[in-house]
Amino acid sequence: MKNYRRIENKEELEKIISRVLFSTFFHSLQWQEFLEKEFKWLKFEHYLYKDEAILPLTRFKVFGKEKLVSLPFCEYGGPLPLKQGIDFNEFRENILSEFNGNIKIKFHPKILSFFKISKSEEDKFFYDTLSYQIGNLSGAKEQELFQSFRLSIKQRIKKGLDENLTIDNCKTEQDLRDFYRVYVKSMKKNMALCYPFKIFEFLWQKSLKSELVEILIIKHSERVIAGILVVFYSGFAHYFLSGADYKYIEKN
Repeated sequence: MKNYRRIENKEELEKIISRVLFSTFFHSLQWQEFLEKEFKWLKFEHYLYKDEAILPLTRFKVFGKEKLVSLPFCEYGGPLPLKQGIDFNEFRENILSEFNGNIKIKFHPKILSFFKISKSEEDKFFYDTLSYQIGNLSGAKEQELFQSFRLSIKQRIKKGLDENLTIDNCKTEQDLRDFYRVYVKSMKKNMALCYPFKIFEFLWQKSLKSELVEILIIKHSERVIAGILVVFYSGFAHYFLSGADYKYIEKN
């Protein structure tokens, strides 16, 4: 390859990763090593692009055809920038030519801020993304924050308070399993693929030991009826997985 060099040595990879200007929870080597251990058909690879960015990829086969994805089991993958002002068109053309077009990348909104890219091109990547930004959160009072929400959210919060719903961190394995049960029902109702319980278990253990992950569950009469899993990185609170008991919602 002319512009991409595969990084084979783990020590070199760790040194280069320590220089990146932005990365997500999903780019961490610990997360990738966990996925490789649990899903033997996945193999992570890392490529250095002209000392300007790292491109992490996963190689696997589907119906005998090899695929490259950056990154699986997350909404956003993409390169890790090592400098500002990377030429996006050149980066994209080199990817298509050197990986024979057999590649799929979904960019994080923040990542593209490190590239030189036109507004019209940037918009193409974010047609299906949604995020919220709250400024000066540290100085905001509870009522001010509540008033900043749209009307439908305010109504749901008031409804939850009236029905004595409780919100708390997921502290026990039983609560985790109850949340996962609700999650599976939600995915089946929406005809979506479910992540395996092992991923929930790994992230729950992270939540007990660090502030990188938080799992919140909602209970009604001591029964888990909903939950949400959030990962934190680089100033982002990233909604990752959730589930809700639709029988409770429809009944109320």
